Amino acid sequence: MATWFLLYLVSMLERADEALLPACYAAVSRTFAVSPAQLGKLTTFRAFTQSVFSLPAGAIADRASSRCTVVGFASLSWGILSLLVGLSTSYDVLLCLRACTGAALATAIPATYALLADSTNEASAGKAFGLLHVISFAGTALCTLVATPVSTVFFGGVEGWRALFFWIGLISVIAGGALAMYGVDDRRHRSAPTATKALTPMQLLRDTIHDSKYVMQISTLQIICAQGALGSMPWKALFFFALFLQTAGFTDFEAGLVTGVFLGGNAIGGLLGGYISDALARRFPAGVGRVMTAQMSVIAGIPLSILIFDVLPIPLEVNGSIPRAHLVALFSFVAGLMSICCSWCGGVNNSLMSAVISSERRSAMFAFDRFAEGVMSSFSSVLVGQLAEWIGWRRDDDGVSNARALGRAISLACACPWAICCCIYTLLYYVHPRDLRKLKEELREVDNNNNKV
Repeated sequence: MATWFLLYLVSMLERADEALLPACYAAVSRTFAVSPAQLGKLTTFRAFTQSVFSLPAGAIADRASSRCTVVGFASLSWGILSLLVGLSTSYDVLLCLRACTGAALATAIPATYALLADSTNEASAGKAFGLLHVISFAGTALCTLVATPVSTVFFGGVEGWRALFFWIGLISVIAGGALAMYGVDDRRHRSAPTATKALTPMQLLRDTIHDSKYVMQISTLQIICAQGALGSMPWKALFFFALFLQTAGFTDFEAGLVTGVFLGGNAIGGLLGGYISDALARRFPAGVGRVMTAQMSVIAGIPLSILIFDVLPIPLEVNGSIPRAHLVALFSFVAGLMSICCSWCGGVNNSLMSAVISSERRSAMFAFDRFAEGVMSSFSSVLVGQLAEWIGWRRDDDGVSNARALGRAISLACACPWAICCCIYTLLYYVHPRDLRKLKEELREVDNNNNKV
């Protein structure tokens, strides 16, 4: 019980660390005098290194004596880096630290997903991953709700965004150390020699390449990675949500409130999507129900993203003709509805992948998925910032044109990838049942060989 409490806490902190900098974009922009494109680079560098380091992280997790220790040391590492972010003196230093943070974050995710997949069965996988999604995004929502208004104030001469990184870093160090020391990894389906195998750097490289080649042959993973490369782009673009609201004329508190509602809805949507996915999977077996769930989610996100970023009136446009409380309520409602409806795919993807591979390779599977999706989508934040500048964003303009330029860039980065993503999901109706049959045949062959021995 203590192990899962610490694991869920670290998962919350991992998401909070990812969300903290975007929630502080406005404050960081003022501190270092940088543009949206430069702010996007901070997220891009972190996401890119996180993606690249996911591959060796999977090999380490599959071969470590305890995956809890792997996750714990990852939390300890990004906690120390977050403390250093709070002390950064220039944009370049901040950029380097966020890139290093990505490597630490990468180490935790495959091991966490593999631990969860080993502890549940296929019929309830959607609910299990949905619960992890809720807990993780609860940290994101709480972080954003607090960080957006606090980031621009001072505490005894210390900028608010720096103080926030100090606190996140300190809590991550404590939680990571506790998990590394006290976490228990029950490897019920794993052999002792594999779990205790020592790794040299060259052996790690060979194992990473070997595992990657193996999982790349699975068609389900190929398609999920293809759709994820596009499907992850909107979520990187939505890192600019708080900045859009602040640019549109909402106060820091109002922007934090709306963004917090959005992230809270995301958490609820992840769990709701898990229940829907499990229910449809019982009615339509062989993964068909889960694929239907994912397609419904991405289709719902397209009109809602256009509505909130392109259509709804903003405070700078209405000039008080609509009460601010009504605008905040309107944006909160649409943002919550959007996040509840378009956040089902993560749990669906994890359930589909864990069903077509044995437990000994699950960390490698999740690691390759994080790598493929992350590398392709890591440039989305820069793309959104660049799009905003192309459409009309200007550094010396704080008016409606900047808000609308940024909003149009975000809506384009959401609607277009999601539309293509929905089409790619269709391929899973054909390949996922085939991969399920292939895994059953492999497991049956292994059992027969063991019985002969």
